[in-house]
Amino acid sequence: MKKIMFILFNLVIFLNIFSYQMEKSFPVSKENFDDSILTNNMFEFKAFKGQGYIILEYENFKYADIYINGVKLKTDDFKDKGMKKIDISRITENDKNIFQISNLNGKVNVKIPYPVIIEKSQGKDYNNETLKFLDEFIKAEIEAGLPSVQIAVVKDGKLEFLKSYGYVNNYNQDGTEIKDKIKVTDETVYDLASNTKMYATNYAVMKLVSEKKLNLDDYVYKIFPEFKGSNKEKIQINDLLKHQAGFPPDPQYFNDKYDKDDGIPNGKNDLYAIGKENVKKAILKTPLVYEPKTFTKYFDVDYMLLGLIVEKITSQDLDIYLKENIYNKLNLSKTMFNPLKNGIEKNMTAATELNGNTRDNTIDFINVRKYTIQGEVHDEKAYYSMDGVSGHAGLFSNAYEVAKLAQIIINDGGYGDIKFFDKTTLDNFIKPKDINSSYGLGWRRQGDRIYKWAFSGLASSETIGHTGWTGTLTVIEPSQNLVIVLLTNAKNSRVIDPLKKPNDFYGNHYYTTNYGVISTLIIDAFSNRNSKKDTNLRMNGILKELIIGKYNLIKNDNKYKNSADIKNVIELINLLNKRTEKITSEYEKIKEELKQFKFDK
Repeated sequence: MKKIMFILFNLVIFLNIFSYQMEKSFPVSKENFDDSILTNNMFEFKAFKGQGYIILEYENFKYADIYINGVKLKTDDFKDKGMKKIDISRITENDKNIFQISNLNGKVNVKIPYPVIIEKSQGKDYNNETLKFLDEFIKAEIEAGLPSVQIAVVKDGKLEFLKSYGYVNNYNQDGTEIKDKIKVTDETVYDLASNTKMYATNYAVMKLVSEKKLNLDDYVYKIFPEFKGSNKEKIQINDLLKHQAGFPPDPQYFNDKYDKDDGIPNGKNDLYAIGKENVKKAILKTPLVYEPKTFTKYFDVDYMLLGLIVEKITSQDLDIYLKENIYNKLNLSKTMFNPLKNGIEKNMTAATELNGNTRDNTIDFINVRKYTIQGEVHDEKAYYSMDGVSGHAGLFSNAYEVAKLAQIIINDGGYGDIKFFDKTTLDNFIKPKDINSSYGLGWRRQGDRIYKWAFSGLASSETIGHTGWTGTLTVIEPSQNLVIVLLTNAKNSRVIDPLKKPNDFYGNHYYTTNYGVISTLIIDAFSNRNSKKDTNLRMNGILKELIIGKYNLIKNDNKYKNSADIKNVIELINLLNKRTEKITSEYEKIKEELKQFKFDK
């Protein structure tokens, strides 16, 4: 078997199926020669402790001194011509590593792959006290009614935390609790909502730009000639990525009764469109509401159009292109559009809204879903108008597979033996835009702590990621080689007051679904140098702050006087009692006071 694997490995090398973060030939050719001399034979590459290998292909080889981080590799058995794969996992460091070759007699071609995620051993306990607290905290919120949570954390190339909580569907359509609920597992897939923009459309665009198949300065009308009039000729590809194209907030192409964004006040929706071709025509004739390039306004239409541009450039449907060029290459079996049509069972998907897209029977339009949404994209434009596949929404996945996708950014554009886009392209996409540092090209950025509500105030200014309306968050912290994926189905709950606030779901009233607490605890977990005792005391202090903070909000602000917020505080007090192994009268009084509140059921 080992012989067969060796033959197969050599075959793929010969066929050049793989691509690498570093592939260089020595001696350096005349075209690449630098008269600084030393710069010809020393290079930096990305790696993490405990993983990595190097491939050396040699010809007419007599001898050479080859080093990784100053440690000399054994080359005594190299003879004339051949190929060696050398394990360097014992000498790699986190982040920056140095390759050096000198005293070469012969020819050598060097290939170094990108890092991969090393999975944690099954059954191994988390030895980080902050992560243990995080685990207890989420369990308390689940007990208080939070529908479900799935988290993956990758630090320095290692999967440090992967856990799932809650149930795939919690409530009947009338809001009563389902008796025989099915637990979420690490395999359960979630509707990523607007994280689709990053891990589908942005990745496709970044790959095409890196391959010189798409230019960000291209004008949209050159791709779709009918996209003209009313300043549309000014719109470039990068304007769509920067959310500065001028489109209206939410042209409801799926809603026959919507009459706000078509420019024709006649009581009907003249942009009403079902089916990709019809939607494309509708988008291209959608009136702009502000001059392109003058404001940053986050809207879905930009990415609906970008998805169509990817299809035009590649001559493939967006989902097929992504599957063949990204997801399959990463062996992602749970990342896809339309999961129910692609072999995923319904109860392996986390449900979202209980009463379709009706906000508990207060919204109506032609063909509106009224059943609990499970395994279908929640987003109306994606589902009704685009048959589940759109550039702005529709992607499903689980936390671990999203973490693999996010790790590509940490790795500077690749994963293992596959390069998806070059570092120059990546750097261009994640740098801040001129007029708003919280935006890159598509990516949301921490910037001047503008996005701390989701990414945490502990995240560096270069942190990027995105959120999704269904309750999803991704955080990529390059300075710490840290990836956080938080998936929830917050919308799998009733709406508190559907007539006044149709988008205010009970599931959004937990700390977890407001993101910042979770991302802060995770970043802190890998920055904390305190002892076990000190960490536990500090976590108890944080827990008390969260209890008192929300208790005060409940007392002073009517929007927090609801069963979700109140049950949340009660369960956090129960957690505090468990952690301190005593019942504190101050917090018991709070608990009893909250139980007396008259709130919705």
